Amino acid sequence: MIDKILLIAMCTALLIVQANAEAGVCRKPEDQATVEMQERAQHALQIKSYRAVEEELRLYVAAHPEQCDLSLLLGRAYMFRKRDRSAEKLFRAVLERDGNNRVAMLELARIDGYHAKYSESNRFYEVLLAADPEDESASVGLVRNLMDMEETTNAVAVLKAGLKAHPNSLQLQEFQDELSTQPVKGHNNESEVQHRYQSQVQDWTYIIVDSAGDHIVENLSRSTIEITPRLFVHLTTRVRYLSSQGGILEPVDENAESLGGATVSAVTFQGTTRLDYHLTHWLTLTGGGGGVRFNNGTSRGLFRGGLDLHKGRSLSFNATYLKTPVLPTQEAETFHLTAQGIRMRLDWSKPKDRMHLSLSELRYADTNLRHEQQFEALHWFGARRVDLGTGVDVEHLGFSQTLNHGYFSPSNYQSYMASAAVRLHHFHHFNAEYKFSSGAESIKPSPFRFVYEVTADNFVNLGKWDLHANYTFDHSTQSTGAFQTSFVSVGVKYAF
Repeated sequence: MIDKILLIAMCTALLIVQANAEAGVCRKPEDQATVEMQERAQHALQIKSYRAVEEELRLYVAAHPEQCDLSLLLGRAYMFRKRDRSAEKLFRAVLERDGNNRVAMLELARIDGYHAKYSESNRFYEVLLAADPEDESASVGLVRNLMDMEETTNAVAVLKAGLKAHPNSLQLQEFQDELSTQPVKGHNNESEVQHRYQSQVQDWTYIIVDSAGDHIVENLSRSTIEITPRLFVHLTTRVRYLSSQGGILEPVDENAESLGGATVSAVTFQGTTRLDYHLTHWLTLTGGGGGVRFNNGTSRGLFRGGLDLHKGRSLSFNATYLKTPVLPTQEAETFHLTAQGIRMRLDWSKPKDRMHLSLSELRYADTNLRHEQQFEALHWFGARRVDLGTGVDVEHLGFSQTLNHGYFSPSNYQSYMASAAVRLHHFHHFNAEYKFSSGAESIKPSPFRFVYEVTADNFVNLGKWDLHANYTFDHSTQSTGAFQTSFVSVGVKYAF
């Protein structure tokens, strides 16, 4: 009798152990209905119908956690809808059942990297690469993390291994382009300096013609010299030739047009020196000064001081207090105008996104107060050599007084434009960006009117040489008060 009881108990224990073991592993869909459900979810995920995936799988996955493939599909839908916590729970549950599941580790690494948990993210990528050194997605993710952490030396090593296995990877080629412009750095710590640029010389020529009869030809030369790994000096000279057709007429809508009188001209010289000191890998202090000499020999001193906060290659913030010349027209030049105040700028950039926000408040020498806010955002679609982009451009400008001193000074100006762009990149020596923006602007108290802008930027890299050519046609109110302007710039840079 006792033997029979012991035998029954042992069989029961074995059945319980077997059931628990089976409960703790991943299973594949066995019935046709589940297979069809999985196929529908995969298709919805491919067409980015993430909410449909959630509606299809949420209840089923909760009741059948052993269906790991379905859990991964639902987790990716959560992730793309920015519900990272829900996605992370599902991915970790899959790893508890299958500790080597590649998709779960890859998606967890991406989530951790997005939230700047680089040590956790890197661990997953390293495990994947240890299992398969030719895992392209893991290589891309680890290089991206190391670049964000500014560990350039390690990023280059991982990049070389990735390109050896996948020489045609566009994402790895893009990282190679970025790293080729950065000096080599090791692990990121407080004792190291963010090496943001190297010694270089550059020269730019600008030609501007507007509908009010203003012509500007400007030459700018700049040298950047590395004094120490922490200290850089910038020397800048600027020569500007301005000519205007007669006087300025101020119509009721506050847009200036030429009176058609005799042509008058002015030549302005400007020279400045700026020092940049990298206090830490994320903080740079800047300061400098110089002067501007107006057409009649009058000179004014210029200065600037500020700080740059930067996180890796994607985020930077700059705040500067400065005194700068105001030279949109020949008439403004005769007032020897300068502006003094603060400018702030925030830039955020990722391979697929770009955002720019700037704020400024400047007191002019003629007592006018200028305040301006600008916002620009652009998102790119595609992962090949030709990308399409869409975005927005918003601007607000206001002055405390409307003065007839040769510059556009509305009490309230606002502009809203939508943008479409084409980007050519990853070509051997050539990159380009072409952008069209259109929308409406308003100058108080006038109603909104249609405006647009066309911009073409072309870049050529020849080793240490960089060439840049830009053309812009802007059909909107300009700083001179004109209705439209054509702008051409050509620049050359040599790094050493």
